[in-house]
Amino acid sequence: MPFLLNICVSEKKMPRGRLDKNSITGKVVELKNELYNGVYDDASKEWKEGSHHQLNRVLDFLNEYSN
Repeated sequence: MPFLLNICVSEKKMPRGRLDKNSITGKVVELKNELYNGVYDDASKEWKEGSHHQLNRVLDFLNEYSN
C-alpha cells in the first residue's frame, strides 16, 4: 500500500491565466520597492546592490518586448 502525505504546499492562491508585460513589470517594481523600503535591512549592502542590479536586468529584458 503506498504511503500518501496530505500536505498543503501553500495557502496562497496562485493567479491563473496569461501573464503580460505590465503585470510582471509591476511585480518586479514591487520587489525593488521592498529593497528601498527596508524589508531586507538585515541583508548586506553587497546583497542589496546585487539584487537591485539583477532586478534592473529583468526590467531591461521586459522592455525589449511590446505590451
